[in-house]
Amino acid sequence: MKTKTSLIILLILFIILSLTSCQNPQEAQQGEDGITPHIGDNGNWFIGDTDTGIKAEGEDGVNGLSAYEIYKQQYPDYNGTEEEWLQTLSVIQNPQHLAYYPNNDGTEYGVAGGNSVYLKEIVIPSTYMGKPVTKLISRAFMGYYNLENITIPDTITHIENEAFVSSGIKNIAISSNVTEIGVSAFKNCTNLQTITFGEDIQLDIIEEEAFSNCIALESLIIPKSVTAINSNAFSAIECDIEFEEGSLLTTIQTYAFSNYLGENLILPNSVTTIETYAFNYCSNLKSITLPSNINTISNNLCYYCVSLETINLPDAITSIKNYAFYHCESMQSITIPSNVTSIGNGAFDYCSSLANITVLRNTPPELGLDAFSNNSANRQILVPSGSVGQYKEAANWINYEASIFAIL
Repeated sequence: MKTKTSLIILLILFIILSLTSCQNPQEAQQGEDGITPHIGDNGNWFIGDTDTGIKAEGEDGVNGLSAYEIYKQQYPDYNGTEEEWLQTLSVIQNPQHLAYYPNNDGTEYGVAGGNSVYLKEIVIPSTYMGKPVTKLISRAFMGYYNLENITIPDTITHIENEAFVSSGIKNIAISSNVTEIGVSAFKNCTNLQTITFGEDIQLDIIEEEAFSNCIALESLIIPKSVTAINSNAFSAIECDIEFEEGSLLTTIQTYAFSNYLGENLILPNSVTTIETYAFNYCSNLKSITLPSNINTISNNLCYYCVSLETINLPDAITSIKNYAFYHCESMQSITIPSNVTSIGNGAFDYCSSLANITVLRNTPPELGLDAFSNNSANRQILVPSGSVGQYKEAANWINYEASIFAIL
């Protein structure tokens, strides 16, 4: 009897030690070749197919309690069923040392790096404990500098905030089932070279700073499903950015491309709103093709885009706001469409190379202070031939009287 009691105590200690290695027994890591202790038909504990000869409960147990009941005494906050608890007792092998987190109803899992911080390559499994792995949780691989490549299964639908921030990742393929890429998800991934999106992905929004400072990116094609690009999403990216044919993009938020280091940008015609400072300090940007459907050039839109040479202003434009092209020092010419009724303060101030300005409206648009100050010394403002007198006498246009001539 004493021998059996000792064996029982040893078994219970093994179980408790196995479980206390995880703060939460539901977070125990799954291996491929685990062996689960279970109760056989004869009432004994089995390890795999081996009968230990130890009674699980009854008169040969400890105080008449099952091991599950003893565990509940040790950890009264645990509210899993006995079946769920037995699953957590697997003797596991998890060479990647990932960490898994069940959702509220236990039907699926999120995953994080856990103790895999030194691995260069990680393969995320599609299931854990027989249930799908559906998300990379917030900060899942944050600061995993050694991580170069990661394989993400099709079951993943969410890449949460800061999932890979400041990691060493070089390449990533994002499956078609991903619907969320969170705030700062890949921020400061300075080794990231390629991002591939799955065909017909239903990603809706590229969140704030999602790819900010990914300075090694070689190219990027934004999926057609994306409808909004949020603040600083592409700050400090140098590669060419393209938009998939059939793009549904409608909104480009404040600072979305702030400090973008590419040279050319062609925006899809689906865009109807471009907010303030969207392209400020894009020091390498030489040309922007604006969508035909926007009607406002926002405040400080291309503020300090010192290399900007060419930008088209669509016919639908009715207003050019304050400092829209302030310090665009390489711009040599601009045509202002006939529908423009107002040009804001400093709109083209310090465009020091700007020599040819063509204004197509017959009646002078309302003009802000210093709208065309500090342009080229040889600047000409060309207006409809029948409107030269009106322009020379209009408020603030009068300051540029000597530069106003008729369109030939």
